Amino acid sequence: MAAESPQSKLSVFYKDFNMGLEAHPVTGALLMVKNADAVKQGVRNLIMTNYLERPYRSRYGGNIRQNLFELFDSGTIEDIKADITFCFNSNMRRAELVSVNVDASADTNFLNIDIVFRPINQVNNEQVNIKLERLR
Repeated sequence: MAAESPQSKLSVFYKDFNMGLEAHPVTGALLMVKNADAVKQGVRNLIMTNYLERPYRSRYGGNIRQNLFELFDSGTIEDIKADITFCFNSNMRRAELVSVNVDASADTNFLNIDIVFRPINQVNNEQVNIKLERLR
């Protein structure tokens, strides 16, 4: 049996199903997203999950959609940042949080959330942009 190199022991790969559930045109198998794209998809899903959506995990998720119906002031924006930071640090084991930036527009009821993180298996930072708008 050949000994594993230190590089192969340290490399971690993440693989998830594509959220669009698209099939490969030739094989018909579900398409997969890998590494940074899989972590980005996981971050988006985590932040967009509301409390009580997952059975037996009542505090799982970012619960940011509830804040769309709050008045947008500096306190609400800081609450959203704190919720995202807590959610990310307690539930996302595939990445380390670097920064969270939240822009809110009270006139259009719009939230723009930028999350910068570093996947565990990479050196470079990645960014996820989430845009939420309240519809009347």
